[in-house]
Amino acid sequence: MSVDTGSEVVARLDLLSEVECARVCDDVFALRDRWTARHETRPFYTLGTPAYMDATRGRFADYSGAAVGLNPVLERRFGWLYDRLMPALRRAGYSPAIHDERLSRPGFHIYLGDGGDRPTPPSIHYDLQYEHIDWAQHGAVDLSRPLSFTLTLRLPAAGGGLHVWDVDVHAVRQMPEAERKTHLFNRRQSTYHPYRLGEMVLHNGHYLHQIARLSDLGVGDARITLQGHAASTGSGWIVYW
Repeated sequence: MSVDTGSEVVARLDLLSEVECARVCDDVFALRDRWTARHETRPFYTLGTPAYMDATRGRFADYSGAAVGLNPVLERRFGWLYDRLMPALRRAGYSPAIHDERLSRPGFHIYLGDGGDRPTPPSIHYDLQYEHIDWAQHGAVDLSRPLSFTLTLRLPAAGGGLHVWDVDVHAVRQMPEAERKTHLFNRRQSTYHPYRLGEMVLHNGHYLHQIARLSDLGVGDARITLQGHAASTGSGWIVYW
């Protein structure tokens, strides 16, 4: 199984049981002193070092330093999870799937329900975090067909998922402004892809997408997912966050 370049989520892999999801979540909370708060007023945290946040604006060295420091913590606690993840990616066509020690291991998005006002809607975006990574040591790198994946570990009572629009970043970038506006208007309706516990959703990240149903978090709810990416290089598929 492999990921194509369509606007649909093109692969769903069953990876964990509900009992295993609960185990991961317990371990995420056990490492709460390692969480990083990512919003000034809302309880949104990461466990791990996401390149899309920490490597931007020429900060790859800082990102790498933080990742190198935190990776051993993640590996001690979640080594069994990575041992499950990497072979699954290989079986899905991303082989060899390997890790670059300079980069973060796949990490966690953690959203907690606080009972306050509805949060600001999450961004509508493409996954372009690979633009901030130093790939030089891996030879030829093909960034035209990357991979993004989300493994659902806990959902709020109302559920959760992903909105995807039929808008490809490469096509949009080549359009004159007027054509681009028309293109976006004609594709303003998204497709909703629900998440299920223990299931990993894979897509290429180049189609416009957004976290779905985040505003449905209630008091005591939590939305916890394992997040990661992979890039095809001369060394293999580098799996990172």
